[in-house]
Amino acid sequence: MTRRPGRDSRVVGLLAVFGSVVCFSLSYSVLKWPKVPGSVVAWWRLVGSSILWWIVLLIRRSRTGRPLPTRATWKRTIPPGLLFGINISVLFTAVTRTSIAHAEFIAAMLPFVMIPAGFMLFGERPKWRAVQIPGMALVMIGMALVMWFSQRTPTSDGGD
Repeated sequence: MTRRPGRDSRVVGLLAVFGSVVCFSLSYSVLKWPKVPGSVVAWWRLVGSSILWWIVLLIRRSRTGRPLPTRATWKRTIPPGLLFGINISVLFTAVTRTSIAHAEFIAAMLPFVMIPAGFMLFGERPKWRAVQIPGMALVMIGMALVMWFSQRTPTSDGGD
């Protein structure tokens, strides 16, 4: 009996989404646990993800014959990659210096900054059905409740 390729792809996709949700859900707590600087955790996270990504690329190349990234691709992707690395380092450092509730609140505010910035800087026109204003409002209410009932200590020693 042969398997349909679509079914395998769907299972892999669902497992990837499940894994990423679990990792993101645990990430802030894991960052505070070892008591090491956020930049160190960010560095090793980026090294690990780079190794995993190269493994994916090499497997894809062996299965499909697709080439590895070209020099032109590297030139286009290195600047945003470096900025992403700085972003992750700053975020992880901030998480180790504040409560998880505060870090989650800041992350929940991102759509309220990025949508207008995309409009003003790049002329993007969001599809308002995709923005889901009621969902964003619910997130903000939930985050406000978390902030209201969170501990008052802003340091990582606050027990979060």
